Amino acid sequence: MMDTVVAQTANAIYPDDIGGLGVHCYELALEQAKNGNHVNVITPLRNVSAPTHEKVLDSFDLFRLSSPWLPWFPLGMHNPYLPSLPHLIRKLNPNFVHAHSHLFLMNLQAVLTARRLKIPSLVTVHGVFAQRNLLTNLAQFGYIATISSWMLAHCSRVICLTNADVILLRRFGIGSDKIRIIPPGINTDLFKPGKEKEGNVLWVGRFVPEKGLGLLMQAARIVCRRLGNSVRFVLVGEGPLKNHIAALIKQYGLEEYVELVPTRNQVQIAKIMGDCSVLVLPSVREGLGKVVLEAMSCGKPVIAFDLPGLRNVIGDSAGILVPRFDMPGFAQAVITLLQNQELRRKLGRTGREYAITKYSWPVVGASISKLYAETLETGSS
Repeated sequence: MMDTVVAQTANAIYPDDIGGLGVHCYELALEQAKNGNHVNVITPLRNVSAPTHEKVLDSFDLFRLSSPWLPWFPLGMHNPYLPSLPHLIRKLNPNFVHAHSHLFLMNLQAVLTARRLKIPSLVTVHGVFAQRNLLTNLAQFGYIATISSWMLAHCSRVICLTNADVILLRRFGIGSDKIRIIPPGINTDLFKPGKEKEGNVLWVGRFVPEKGLGLLMQAARIVCRRLGNSVRFVLVGEGPLKNHIAALIKQYGLEEYVELVPTRNQVQIAKIMGDCSVLVLPSVREGLGKVVLEAMSCGKPVIAFDLPGLRNVIGDSAGILVPRFDMPGFAQAVITLLQNQELRRKLGRTGREYAITKYSWPVVGASISKLYAETLETGSS
């Protein structure tokens, strides 16, 4: 245990945002507090009715700061600047700063403030690049090549979720000597096996281009032609492409087989996941999606494209990996698992074991606490 004050900055924080990054930051803060740290989480104020300061636990404070309007907001790029963030960090007087994602201006502010205060800073990279529209992608690449690269080069430590992200960061000149690989943590007590509803194929996430939902609908059309009413696809989440996917469902005649469900909280997601037969992840670009680990924790096999960030996690022991864009192969993997209960349960048991021994919060939290101690001992960059 360390009596350490941590300033953790995140552009999304659960329960304000139920995305993977927000959930990760919230659960990490809880784990840090349990391990003896005093955690101050700083995040943008998105809901004007939310309190600007909330005491979540005795040793976990949440601060929401206002951002001025910025010209890229109407383009769908929510990258806020928080004028009061440096002052708040100075007031909190933390031992170090832990910023989540290299893609946000507020985290650049956090690293700059840490350098001025001569305290260490860590940055966790939650995926190097997020696939969006052409304009956003170009802006994002320019941002990574300049601002993000500077931030990562001048912080004390970088946490990557996968080795694939380490390889990408090296291309931007980030030395591997300061990088540590620590995967996301999972609440294995919440995400646990439930009573399976056979034939339920689940997807959870944001309706954005890199998630490959158009491809999933192609595979669903093949599966439903073969299995008919014995299969049901359940898609949980929100995002800019949701209306487009709804239109595809109608175009492909899949209204009876595909259900669109609004975003749910973690307790509800755990229940839905515990009851499904298989989780599908047709992402064409993915780091280590938290939803994959949650499904494994629920004892559910995962079908995904064979991407570097997923290969070492799923392998051939916790699910089935399919060559990218091979939709007949993806559909056949779904059919194979739905028709083979013994194989589903075998892969699910292995996934559950992996989740507990490698990705549960006690395991991941211990790794992060060790890195905190190492960072404090070596000092700022």
